[in-house]
Amino acid sequence: MTDKNQIVGAINNAFETNDIEGVLAHCTDDFTFAMVGHKAASGKDEARAFMSGMGDSEPPKSPPTALSSLKARLSNAGLPLDKSRRVPIQR
Repeated sequence: MTDKNQIVGAINNAFETNDIEGVLAHCTDDFTFAMVGHKAASGKDEARAFMSGMGDSEPPKSPPTALSSLKARLSNAGLPLDKSRRVPIQR
């Protein structure tokens, strides 16, 4: 199994370098892409069109705290980042 930290890092790097296909490579065909202030894009084709429409705008930079926050959310959702830190899913 691929380490979730590596996946999150690869997605963040793809966003920062405007690598649309790099982002989409980690998504299922039926995922929903949403950004605050924009209409949600359903599926890879809509997400690709949305991201392509952003043109040459400055890509978002992921501050270190954003990655730390995402790691915490994955862990708290029951998706362990390492074998020593398993957290059950709360339902």
